[in-house]
Amino acid sequence: MKSFSPLLALLLLTACNHHSDRVTIEGEIKNIRQAELYLYADNGNAERIDTIFVKNGQFSITRPLTSASTFTLLFPNFFELPIVAYPGDEINVKADATHLAQTIIKGNDENEALTTFRHATNEKSEREQSLAAQQFIYDNVTTQAAIAVFKRHFVRSRKPVPSEALPLLDTLAAAQPQNEQLAALQRNFTARMLSTEGQPLPRFEEVTLSGDTIKSDDYTQAPTVIALWASWHRDSRALLRKLHKLETTFEHQGVKFLHVSFDPSTATTKRSLHRDTLHGPVICDQQCLSSPLVSTFGVRSIPEFILVNKNGIIVRRDLEIDQLEEEIKKILQ
Repeated sequence: MKSFSPLLALLLLTACNHHSDRVTIEGEIKNIRQAELYLYADNGNAERIDTIFVKNGQFSITRPLTSASTFTLLFPNFFELPIVAYPGDEINVKADATHLAQTIIKGNDENEALTTFRHATNEKSEREQSLAAQQFIYDNVTTQAAIAVFKRHFVRSRKPVPSEALPLLDTLAAAQPQNEQLAALQRNFTARMLSTEGQPLPRFEEVTLSGDTIKSDDYTQAPTVIALWASWHRDSRALLRKLHKLETTFEHQGVKFLHVSFDPSTATTKRSLHRDTLHGPVICDQQCLSSPLVSTFGVRSIPEFILVNKNGIIVRRDLEIDQLEEEIKKILQ
């Protein structure tokens, strides 16, 4: 009988465990040759946002991972794709740039379940998708996939229904009591429900691009527009031009403007501002939509605008940029 040498046994053991502390995501995108994708964590397990370079329609990235995580893959046309990853996984993405909603993700059962769910619902109405999402969550309550669906259809919903969303979240938390990221999501989302119209401006303290420290108290004694945006949004250039015009129009009437950029880097934000200068302070913590500011301001979508009156109370939110001028005039009356 043949036997292994100790050295060979060690090499084999090392090879078997080579990817046990990381995840590899690779893929193919038809009808595109070169592009840049962003990959970021939805639950704080990963500390960085990666830029993925697509060459000849192919891409691959390996990054450290020590516990289950939900990632978002952001495509050039701003389509967001959730990916569930476990340490040691090799995830495969098959996409067509002209039909990204039909993307197929393999690598574990949860990604395949998410793919099936997405394909079955992408042509349905928003209400039908919400109902299907609720059923998916109840059917898969112990999984990361259920959390990904909750984030997509409730956390990022423009107007989540608390009576539907909060019981779902309580059910998820009860089914996964050891999931610290889910516990944090429960705290943050519940707090977000308090950042609706009629509520005080949430408390925050942040450092701006210019290095100044600003606090929520700085914006509770004057009408304030809080603009939440990102350079990667398809309409960002037109948006920044309109914001510049609004600042120019209303600053002399005592209206304050605060800008929160959800870019992956301050360099990206500064490049955008080089083209379209804004007067108000700009915050960018370089964490995209995994930023704690998403919870602080109860971000529903990007871009978004929150209007605060001179008493520090949120009077309007979920506004479109073209609605801002009239709404600002109303609170100045």
